[in-house]
Amino acid sequence: MWRVVGALGAGVLMALLVGELIARGAQLERRWLPDLAYYQGVDVSIHRPSAEPGLVYELLPGAELSVWKEEVEGVEEEMAWWTEPRVMKINRLGHRGPERSVTKPPGTFRVLALGGSNTFGAAVSNGESWPGALERALSERVERPVEVWNLGVNGYVTSQKVTQAREAIERFAPDLLLFQIYNTGPRNILLREDVDPVATFRAEPSLYWETLLWSPSPEQPVRQALWSVSHLYRAVVLGLNRRARVDEKGKFGSPLEELDNRSEAQADRMFREFLEEEAAGLPVWILYGAEGPGPGWCDVLEVPRIELDRELDIPELPGARHIHPSAEVYTWYGQKIAERLIRAGCLADGCAPERR
Repeated sequence: MWRVVGALGAGVLMALLVGELIARGAQLERRWLPDLAYYQGVDVSIHRPSAEPGLVYELLPGAELSVWKEEVEGVEEEMAWWTEPRVMKINRLGHRGPERSVTKPPGTFRVLALGGSNTFGAAVSNGESWPGALERALSERVERPVEVWNLGVNGYVTSQKVTQAREAIERFAPDLLLFQIYNTGPRNILLREDVDPVATFRAEPSLYWETLLWSPSPEQPVRQALWSVSHLYRAVVLGLNRRARVDEKGKFGSPLEELDNRSEAQADRMFREFLEEEAAGLPVWILYGAEGPGPGWCDVLEVPRIELDRELDIPELPGARHIHPSAEVYTWYGQKIAERLIRAGCLADGCAPERR
């Protein structure tokens, strides 16, 4: 009996060893993972891989880029209102907009705007995004100096914004954080020839869990340890995901709903922890743009929200409800956000945290 069990065990181990050698030799992960990763491929020359694993990528300090319509494909719809040319300049701190001092000038009210491409201003030039419009609108309405920093980065999801905010609170001493919550799902990686998807995932292992069904979660240390060393384990999971993601035409389809829900549950946890710990005592607001509401988990948070999608006076302009609207629409964004912050007393008495 024991001899049979031993022989079977030895056979299984030999099969696993052969499978491991095949997976390593065929480099299945390097061949299959790039098809399953999610990418940020817009204006990649002003982005770079980030040394902070939670961010994955960030804006490139000091970068500049001017883009004309004829140089870009696939955005014909928003080109009707796209600033021509679209000029992007990244300051030395790695944010879009003018140069800023890390040390806050006396008496200045400093707002940090965190978001994805809508906050960054994907269709407009520097100064035309809603953070720039908000700074102008507040400066026109109050006597104290106001700074609204644009920390938006194309493709950022909630977990990246929270990671970004944790450092920003300690470094820049903001008086208010304004999160635009819109993008959902797994974090992207940069779509550039010099960015290796496998190396990116190895540097931030939680990307596997966000991107692949049946991969181990961060709360499964034993499976995580096996995952880190076994090419066969990763190849099997990659193969199953390729089968799950392929559509009728043999192409890989849109993000799976289960992965999106998984990432949003993680975003909910991270945002709540952030509010309770790092942001305790600091006013934090959520912004929904005119293109529509944010994810459902935001609706139950006791955090003040500015919901531009519910405003009755949304301007009748092309792209007013588009994720990447025009400079004129962003001017309206700035005015509406300024009205709400002033009405709440934020710039008069320190803006005590307003909870729903």
